[in-house]
Amino acid sequence: MYSLARYWIWLLSVCLTFSVNAESTASLPDPLSLEQALQMIDEDHPALLKAKLDGQYAETDMQSAIASNSVRVDVDGRLRWTESHVDNPITNDPKDHRLSLVVSKPLYDGGYSTASKQAAEQSGLSAGIDYAYFRNRYSITVMQQFFDILLADLRTARDTEAMSAAFVRMDRAEDNHSLGKLSDIELLEFQSNFQQSRIKVYNSEGEARQTRLSLALTLNRPGQQPSQLTPPELDVNGRELPEYESLLEKVLSGNPELKAIQHQVEAARSRVVAARSSSKPKVTALLERGEQSRKTSTADKWRVGVEMSVPLYDGGHSQAAVSRAQLDVNKLIYKRYQHELDYALRFVR
Repeated sequence: MYSLARYWIWLLSVCLTFSVNAESTASLPDPLSLEQALQMIDEDHPALLKAKLDGQYAETDMQSAIASNSVRVDVDGRLRWTESHVDNPITNDPKDHRLSLVVSKPLYDGGYSTASKQAAEQSGLSAGIDYAYFRNRYSITVMQQFFDILLADLRTARDTEAMSAAFVRMDRAEDNHSLGKLSDIELLEFQSNFQQSRIKVYNSEGEARQTRLSLALTLNRPGQQPSQLTPPELDVNGRELPEYESLLEKVLSGNPELKAIQHQVEAARSRVVAARSSSKPKVTALLERGEQSRKTSTADKWRVGVEMSVPLYDGGHSQAAVSRAQLDVNKLIYKRYQHELDYALRFVR
C-alpha cells in the first residue's frame, strides 16, 4: 500500500512538471529557510493567477459601462431590387440601394452607465482586497507546509531511534532464545515490535517526502523538493494576549475579507440602480449621412435629430431584474454577517 501511494505521488509530480510553467522560476536553495520560501512564492502559480481574474472581470465591466455611454459609429447598408406595378419613372427603377453612416450618442440612459461604473469600481476594490488577502493566506500556507516538513523530520528521527532500540532488544532476545532463556512466543513478540517500528519509519519517511512535495508544488517548483530545511528562530516568549473584546474589535474593523464583502455589497446596490434604469426613458442624439440609388423625396442625405424611447410595458422583465439584483444585495449582507459571527466564534474557541 505504501509503495502504491509513493508511486502515485511520483506520478503526480511528473504530471505537474509538464502542466505547470516553472521554467521562469529560480530553483529552491538547499537547505531552505522560511524567509527564502516566502520570498520564492511564484506569482504565476495557477492559484494566484486565478485569484487575479476577479480584478480583470471588474476592468472589463468598467470598459463596458464606459462604452455604453460613448459615441457609436455604425455603417448601414442595403442592396435591394424591386418591381413596381405603377408606371412611374422613379418606382420603375428596380435598384433601391442605400448606404449610410450613423453616429449616435446617448444623452440620457436613466442612470444606467453611472450605476454600472460605480458597480465596476466597487467590484475592482473588492477584487484588489481579495487578492491581497488571498496572497497573505497563501503565505500562511507556505509557512504551514514548511513547519509540516520540520515536524515530519522530527517524527522520522523519533521513529528511527525507536526502531534502532527495538532492533537492539530483538537482537538480545534472539541471543537469549538461542540459549534457551526465552520462549518462541516471547521472541515473536520482540520481532513483531521491531516490524511495527519499521512500518512507522516507512510511514514517517513517506510523510516527510509528501510534505516536501506539497511545498514544492505550492511554490510552483515541482520536482525540486528540498532535502534540508533551516529552522527559523522564533521568539514567542513574553508575549501578552490582548483581551477578547479588544482583539475581536481590531479583527473586525481591519479585516480585509469583511472590507471586500462590503465593497461587493456596494457594487450590488449599484446594480440595483442599473436594473431600475431599464424602465426609464432613453434619449439618444443621431447624425446620419446617407446615399441612395433612387432619387426620391424621402431619400435624405443628412439627418440630424434626437430620439427618445419610453418603455411602457415589458411583461415584468425590468421588475424581475430589479428583484434579482436586490436578492444579490441581501445575500451579500447575510454573507458579511455570517463572517462576523464566524470570526467571533473563532476567538471564543
